[in-house]
Amino acid sequence: MYGDQDDIDYHSKRAISELDKGLICQSMEAARAHLRLSSLHFERVRELSGKHCTNRPPLSM
Repeated sequence: MYGDQDDIDYHSKRAISELDKGLICQSMEAARAHLRLSSLHFERVRELSGKHCTNRPPLSM
């Protein structure tokens, strides 16, 4: 069974990986998808680490 730190590590790695893919993607549509996935994983890291900010605007593209 995974603990919170394992979940944080997983989502951190996925967020960085998706960010990297989004930054080098040739297709704008694919880049947006990767960047959105990155954003979701970073959000999950914040939630798991107790650093969730409730008054920030949602991501929109």
